[in-house]
Amino acid sequence: MDPFARTVAIETWTLYVFGVLLIACRMASRRIARKSWKKLQTDDYLMVVILFTFTGVVVCVNETAQHGSNYIPLEKALSLTEEEHDDAIYGSKMTFILEHFTLVSLWLVKACLLIIYNRLTLGLREHLAVKVLAVYVAASFVIIEILFCTVWCGPPITMYWDVPTKDPQCATYYDHLITTSAFNISSDLMMLKLILCAVFSLGLIVILMAILNRYVNFTEEYTISFLRWYVAEVATAVYVANVPLLWPLFRELFSLSSFANSYGRQGVSFPSGRRTTNTHRSRLRSRLSHMDESTESIVQHSQPDHEKGGFRALDRGLELSPIQERHYRATVTTEDVEQPVERNVSHRTSQSLSGIYRTVEVVQYRE
Repeated sequence: MDPFARTVAIETWTLYVFGVLLIACRMASRRIARKSWKKLQTDDYLMVVILFTFTGVVVCVNETAQHGSNYIPLEKALSLTEEEHDDAIYGSKMTFILEHFTLVSLWLVKACLLIIYNRLTLGLREHLAVKVLAVYVAASFVIIEILFCTVWCGPPITMYWDVPTKDPQCATYYDHLITTSAFNISSDLMMLKLILCAVFSLGLIVILMAILNRYVNFTEEYTISFLRWYVAEVATAVYVANVPLLWPLFRELFSLSSFANSYGRQGVSFPSGRRTTNTHRSRLRSRLSHMDESTESIVQHSQPDHEKGGFRALDRGLELSPIQERHYRATVTTEDVEQPVERNVSHRTSQSLSGIYRTVEVVQYRE
């Protein structure tokens, strides 16, 4: 095997293995989060499809690296032996297929991220922007494919693997690469504009890979060193699309929990003794302000006690019990006041995830 082909094989298959491991971890993480394989969502199934297209990218890159292509000077193309000529035709076909696998992989990753953004912005004003961006991404893919197959080279489409080529665009793909880069980078930038989050901002690395890929294409003429950057760009996109969804798996493996969950599963209680109203209120606000995944993370459910007006009081402490959809009632009791006093305090909290808003109604008793 040619030294260059051997180097490309090592680099690309290494990136591929990491990508496959991340996809496997993502699926396991989603299984933990969704509680059943049957409850996986559309983006999870799309990631399985991406696994196949990613495989196609790596295979085509290695085939092209081993056999060459028609991306060579005219003088060299005319001097090829019959075997070298056949290899160049085969390699050119692999390059053509590689381009399609790359496009499908990158745009499927965009689709996965848009589906996630769609869930995150449900009920928010950004939801419309996500829909508009989804239309832009879908339209850009169709435009790129039409231009690539019918405009930039040919017809007929077989001109893409002519050796030597009649049209330089059939070997260099320059017009196609410029068009693809414009749509690819612009859509990624719009995604980053929508979701300004540390994890999803890893998309900047994907943009950097795309720029480097095109830089090598345009500056290193008549070489196939650009092949490794095809895999690097697709692999980076796969990594970024899967990393944000690994938290449930890490939480399960390393027994991690959110800060709020450290309170929620055991309830929240106050020590006995004299406490002022402000102290109780401050402590309650502290508990409510650190909610993580949902309000239920600090809720200790109880059966209604009709003698107490539909909820149950504790000897000492705080208990939350559901009274209506998306509403909870808190009961606080102390022992240092002779006459019972009832106070209603409304505390409204908002949850950024999926645009969920919950209201907590606090009822304080003194006995």
